[in-house]
Amino acid sequence: TYTATTYFAAKTAVEVPKSFLVAALTWLVSYWLIALEGPIILYILALWLMGFAIASTALLLGCLVPNVEVGLQVSPAVLVPQILFAGFFIKSEQIPPFLRWAQYLCSLRYGNNLFALIAFGPQETDSWDNSTRAEAELLLELNQIEPGDWWVNVLVLASIGVAFRLVAIAALSWRAARTA
Repeated sequence: TYTATTYFAAKTAVEVPKSFLVAALTWLVSYWLIALEGPIILYILALWLMGFAIASTALLLGCLVPNVEVGLQVSPAVLVPQILFAGFFIKSEQIPPFLRWAQYLCSLRYGNNLFALIAFGPQETDSWDNSTRAEAELLLELNQIEPGDWWVNVLVLASIGVAFRLVAIAALSWRAARTA
């Protein structure tokens, strides 16, 4: 037999390189078709990290629910609000104050911030004309994305991924101990 920790270690060891490959293939196909600005490796790494955090969220949800049926019913209630809290469709100020805390747990927000910084950050727009550069700066400003905070987005995505997996290990261990 094996423990929940062993299971998660093996699952993560297989999942991490596989998800990197998927992210790389995704961007190798789409990068040139979309004609994006910025180094392709940064897009790959940002998608990989965001995928890790989102997969960790789904994994935690799967460990907390009693069965697959409940998981399928609950998952939209957990994953769809990420679109709302990502900050691109609705501003944080428009979200009721008692719900705003949830935006800090949404990996989509931090992933979108990274993608915006890669495409429209100062390092990419330096060679653009003044009008286009001003539009890029306005996009970042309207979405409350600080160019110097790219590392915060990276750390938060990694923290969400690791923290949610650790909580999932605890939940699965607790469930296994209860049924044993």
